[in-house]
Amino acid sequence: MNTAPPVPTLPNFTQPAWTRAFDLTCELGESPHWCGQTQALIWVDIAAQCILRGDVVNQVVERWPMPSTPGCVAPRAGRGFVVGLRSGVVVADVWGGELQPVWAYSPAASGLRLNDGKADAQGRFWVGSYSERREPTAMLVGLQPKAAQTGDWSVICERSGFAASNGLASSASGEHMYWADTAGHRVLRYPVNGFGDLGEGAPWLQLAPKPSQWDFAADPDHTQYAGRPDGATLDAEGAYWVALYEGSALLRIGSNGQVLERLRTPSLRPTMPCLGGADLKTLYLTTAKAPANSAEAAAQPDSGSVWSTRVSVPGVAAHRVASE
Repeated sequence: MNTAPPVPTLPNFTQPAWTRAFDLTCELGESPHWCGQTQALIWVDIAAQCILRGDVVNQVVERWPMPSTPGCVAPRAGRGFVVGLRSGVVVADVWGGELQPVWAYSPAASGLRLNDGKADAQGRFWVGSYSERREPTAMLVGLQPKAAQTGDWSVICERSGFAASNGLASSASGEHMYWADTAGHRVLRYPVNGFGDLGEGAPWLQLAPKPSQWDFAADPDHTQYAGRPDGATLDAEGAYWVALYEGSALLRIGSNGQVLERLRTPSLRPTMPCLGGADLKTLYLTTAKAPANSAEAAAQPDSGSVWSTRVSVPGVAAHRVASE
């Protein structure tokens, strides 16, 4: 049985030159994806129950209201979008178009909704759920897309027994899948066989749990608490970028598991990075808004924004969900 790796000593923070990508804030921004054909960023505001699309050239942001809580959005190959809603996965052929159900999520426990979702190198869609009660009742499924009119997508893999599924990222070859157990403060790397099923997950990153009564104002350098892994992406060198929620940080981790860099973020609550722009060297970062009337909100009034900065290593073209 695999054992957890030791908690690493994290490097000192580097300080990127962050700017706000768009003039708006979200309650809970998540799931950014770069759409190269339109030079636009798409993401969700979970709490505001909408999907957003930002034109980075003209600085115009469009909102697409959803009928229930969206956890994630992803581009489809050829056309349209895939959206993970509270009660299942839907597809649309165009922005703002009709939502066609393709997989229904019927959880055995209450207080669950779909959360992080990503395509893999073969065009399959992986999506996990989140327990609003912080109970180990969430799940992760791999879905094989079919043409919407032919019926439901088929489940090729299922895992369960945790509180929050996050950190999904598929290697360029499709041989590995990264996944974060946020409540467990850990990231695992799974081998993926040719049929899309996951092998045994190897513990890959383990962070220390949150101390009781932890206060960010008393620990600005996060020496007592580094945060917990949330959303993630991969770059062209195979390094894994993961947001540390409540850790004011992004970690860049090499394919060998070595922590290469710890980037300070402009928000205590970064949620997910992605690499985009014409050369795929612009790092975008969604964040969550600080609690109203809190010391955190006073210190970080722009929390909830989408942020961007330039990096030296490009990303890879985003995997897209197969359109049929």
